[in-house]
Amino acid sequence: MVAKTKGVSQTISGLIFSIFALVVFFTAPLIGKSVSKFGVKFTLIIGCFIEAYTEILFGYTSLITDLNTFIVYCFLIRSATAFGTACTQTAELALVAVVFKENKASIMGILEIFTGGGLMTGPIFGGILYTVGDFKLPFVVYGGLTFFLLVLLFYILPNKYELSSFEDSSFQTQISITKTLCLPGIFLVCLVIVLCATMITFIEPLLTLQLMKITKNGLTSDKVGYFFAIMPGTYTFMSPIIGFLADKKIKSRYMIIMGQVLSITALLFLGPTPLFKSFVPETLLTLGLSLGFLGISVSCALIPCLADMHITVFNYGYIDCIATSGVLSGIFSSCFSIGSFIGPTLGSFLAEKLSFEYTATILAGIILISCVLLIIETIKSMRNKPFSESDDFMH
Repeated sequence: MVAKTKGVSQTISGLIFSIFALVVFFTAPLIGKSVSKFGVKFTLIIGCFIEAYTEILFGYTSLITDLNTFIVYCFLIRSATAFGTACTQTAELALVAVVFKENKASIMGILEIFTGGGLMTGPIFGGILYTVGDFKLPFVVYGGLTFFLLVLLFYILPNKYELSSFEDSSFQTQISITKTLCLPGIFLVCLVIVLCATMITFIEPLLTLQLMKITKNGLTSDKVGYFFAIMPGTYTFMSPIIGFLADKKIKSRYMIIMGQVLSITALLFLGPTPLFKSFVPETLLTLGLSLGFLGISVSCALIPCLADMHITVFNYGYIDCIATSGVLSGIFSSCFSIGSFIGPTLGSFLAEKLSFEYTATILAGIILISCVLLIIETIKSMRNKPFSESDDFMH
């Protein structure tokens, strides 16, 4: 709203928001590589500090009168915030992997409760603060809360999960990001992460238009909000359950494949696909059920990914240490961020050129290809265990 009043074009506004995901995509792997050098606690606290400071700073961009200066500062501040977020996300995931070695997926599922809760309540409280105060109030409050969290982390989080806690420092300096990504199991699971983030985000710019199409513009704004809450709601509810099952009952790789199959089904009914037009009605009920099912399927595919990545690299001789967890966490954050960028960008483009139902069908087809490749890789790895020689995957 502030950007619009200052004369910023819709394209530039979109780029200001898109730069966030791109910065995380490029910086997260490098941060993951550096976690073992600087330590998890230091990385987490530095990330929180940068996030808090830049969020407060962003709130004051409304005071800038010159258009070009406003745009430049928005890009710089959003990029800095993204770097801080990359630090906190990567350090958080590395900490989960090191502390909860046998329950990675379960803890990931629990964390997603808070992530989903934040996504659902953030816009509500942000809107209230904006109404009560002005543009800068939501950012100042968020930044202040992050500063408070930083202080808690400084005093509560122990220093034990650092580089000095592990003996094999040579491995920690030699582990390669690129050669880790070249492992077939890692590459294909990374593709799953990208596609999961794409599924979560591609619907955002398109859902309102689809609801207007179905109801002939007869849906109130509050009911539109309910539909936006369906997918994150089911995702949040199912995440801890999926995490527990992946750790205790079902192998993580099987959970990922099952999640992909369910995602394909949900996307085909979401449009619904032109293939189903003759027997699947285009109604609010179909759309709502498909959104709920999509949230469940995404949690099933995404939550076990980090645990599965650790299992894969251990089979290739990697050491269970902070360096390994840092690199994998950085890769995970990077893949999710680029998927978050691709989703709304490509989704809007395809929907404009084709239609919502064709966009969902194309995405389902891409996931099908990914699923088939992952099944083939899983069968191959079961028949022929990787040669456990870590030197093949180092610099």
